[in-house]
Amino acid sequence: MQQVQKGFTLIELMVTITIVAVLLSVGIPAFSSVVNQQQLKGATETLASDLRRARSAAIAGGASSDVVMEFDVSDASDWTYTLANGSDLIVTRNSADFSNVISVTTSTGAFSDADADGNPDIRFSSVRAITHGGTGILTLTSGTASVELNRNVMGMVSICSNGDSLGYPACTGS
Repeated sequence: MQQVQKGFTLIELMVTITIVAVLLSVGIPAFSSVVNQQQLKGATETLASDLRRARSAAIAGGASSDVVMEFDVSDASDWTYTLANGSDLIVTRNSADFSNVISVTTSTGAFSDADADGNPDIRFSSVRAITHGGTGILTLTSGTASVELNRNVMGMVSICSNGDSLGYPACTGS
């Protein structure tokens, strides 16, 4: 009578382990890139939402006061912004909210500094939510991907990116 062999041979096991190792070494960097892109997209949507919220709060507030979004981006990788209506703090966000992988920079000279503290401000007027300081661009970066939030004089926000992997239209001139 012939014996039936059960189980795997050592060679079959080694080949399987080698294939799994190769797949992981290729897959993990790609997955890391996807995670960074999703964090960038999340930060972009959050900042755009906060800008729209500031504009809405200014319109809803009537003639009482301006709504201010103030940035501290002296270090692009360690940034903070606050949104306030007069003395009422609406929201504060910082780089730690996005795992410290998102860098933020502002376009030079496009933002006002009404309180003269050296930090760029976006001020939304209670009259038609027109922003003081004209237009401005906030650039969010994670790795090689970057996104621009463009704010026009009417306080409207548009988003563009340096690649199509994030789902935003391409920025003109990039």
